[in-house]
Amino acid sequence: MLRVLKKKATMAKILIPLPSTDFDPTESAVPWLALTQAGHAVSFATPDGEPGEADPIMVGGKGLGPLAPLLMADNNGRKAYAAMASSAEFQRPLRHADVQSAITRDSPGELAPGFVVRDGNYLSARWPGDAHRFANEFLKMLDDARDGRPELHTST
Repeated sequence: MLRVLKKKATMAKILIPLPSTDFDPTESAVPWLALTQAGHAVSFATPDGEPGEADPIMVGGKGLGPLAPLLMADNNGRKAYAAMASSAEFQRPLRHADVQSAITRDSPGELAPGFVVRDGNYLSARWPGDAHRFANEFLKMLDDARDGRPELHTST
């Protein structure tokens, strides 16, 4: 069971956009559980406005062979997913098309909308709409390494 460290007086409204099928049950349900236990209002959106279904391989482990216990959602993830899937909000998602988003794609000439996280040699983006910024940041990392900035390519 997740432990909520501190409840805040101001609760947020959170939207979790999901695909119709094959999303990771742990990546969606564990944050949902923590947010709802902390008192935040969480709603969902799917492409068609119907409840989504997590990747059955991640839920049940079928097809993962002997590594299933390591690769599939663990017991906490499966319990969180079962609770999330039975919630009223999950059962009545919005449609993606009905949700206005502040997220915009970047472009070769406009990198500002892109979002990346860099931590040493690790670089990550949140979605394909950040591809141009990601590519530019990756090129910077390679340039830094080539220019001999050792703090950027050492390992511990």
